[in-house]
Amino acid sequence: MGYYTNYSLTYNFKYASNEDEFDNKKFHEMLADITQYEFDYYDGTFNLNAKWYDWESDMIEISKTYPYMVFYLSGEGEDKDDIWEARFYNGKCDIVYAQVIMPEFPPL
Repeated sequence: MGYYTNYSLTYNFKYASNEDEFDNKKFHEMLADITQYEFDYYDGTFNLNAKWYDWESDMIEISKTYPYMVFYLSGEGEDKDDIWEARFYNGKCDIVYAQVIMPEFPPL
């Protein structure tokens, strides 16, 4: 069975000079090779719906390969409250989770 998550991957260049060196097609191929998944690519975003359990270690490896880039991987799982974003830079990872906050009830 397993647990499916919708993944969305974008990136940003930490240092503008490296932007000219980046080959998006080569990156897409490397992403598929490391993750063993074929991502859809549309409008600057790589998308995937899968049971990608090794996403954190795979993305750390990718961020080490491209140390001058910041990667943003967001996920929305099958459970309605499973929404998060992980940021990767030079082999480091920071994960934040969505928080649902209900506004105060206004006086009538």
